[in-house]
Parts: sequence; structure tokens; C-alpha cells
Amino acid sequence: MGKLFRYIIDQVAAQAETGICHYCDQARTVYPIRAVADDADYWDKGTEQIDELCAHCIRVIPLISLATRESERWLTAHINSHYPKGTLSKELRQTKLIGLADRLRRTPEMPLFLQGDDWPFCCGEWCEFLGVPDNGQAAIALVDTDTYWSGGPGTYASEFGDMTLEPEDLEEVSLFRCLHCHQPFFTWQFT
Repeated sequence: MGKLFRYIIDQVAAQAETGICHYCDQARTVYPIRAVADDADYWDKGTEQIDELCAHCIRVIPLISLATRESERWLTAHINSHYPKGTLSKELRQTKLIGLADRLRRTPEMPLFLQGDDWPFCCGEWCEFLGVPDNGQAAIALVDTDTYWSGGPGTYASEFGDMTLEPEDLEEVSLFRCLHCHQPFFTWQFT
């Protein structure tokens, strides 16, 4: 689990570049994240879309300012599968949903999701992003070692048959790991 961001391993978060935070205007390490400014001071600058924030601003910006992530559309189903009916009170289930949505929205958009945000979920929580495969051979080997994720856990073969996983760019393949059971997952979103 990352220290800077819960769902991004620190070695990957460290690859971010220095720039100007679009919220506080300070020169800092910035991370890709979608947000909309909601305070008058920011609106006066003539910008309403925020693309990069420093870690501090990601933590303190009002949640309503952070863009909803596409992966949230499956959140209720993930929670219901991990916590069957009757195992959580309605209030606790709602608290868990809000907390998980908050944590994901405060996670930089570092995996390259060309076909839409699709963050793996396991053991009642979002998985940790580990980066991309080291090389093409490592990418090809994933189909035998890791669980393929496309809106939920599945098998690579059921999605692609006997087609070899050969990305045009390694950035198309994102590696994840469950924070609890350590199950490895991967996504492949190609152009």
C-alpha cells in the first residue's frame, strides 16, 4: 500500500513530474486528476477544469470538486458481492460506499485507461496500482499468472480467446494487486 496514495505504489507515484498545481498555483510534484474548481478565487482565474494537482490539494480539495470515476459505477455491485445482504447495516454499507468513492476520487489517474476508468476491486476495497509490465515477455506471461479485469474479474481467454497479449505500448497494460489477499490483476486497454 502506498504511503502517499493508498491505491498507488510509492515507486509509481514517484514518477510524477514537477509542475504548477492547478489549484494552489505552487510549483510542486503534480499528479493527473480531474476536478472542477468550485471557489470564487479559482473561477476568477478564468479556468474551471483542473487536470493536475499536488498531493496536498488532492487531499484537501472538496470531494464534490473531484470528478466521479467511471469505476464507481460498479461500486455497489462490488460491495454487495463482498458483503452479502444482511452482513452490513444500511448505514454502514452507505458509509463504506462513500468512503471507497472518496478514496478512489483522491487517487491520481496514473493508469492509462484508454477505454475508460476500470480500477480492479477485491476483498472489499480498490486494488493498488503497481505500474506496467517491464517488457513484452512479462506482458505476455500475465495471462497465465494474473487475473484479467474488465469491469470485474474474468479470464483473458474468455475475452480474447487464444490471441496473444501483445500491446503496442506497455502503458496499455496496467498491473494491480489486492491490498488484502495480494491477488494480482491486470487490465489491457488498447487502441
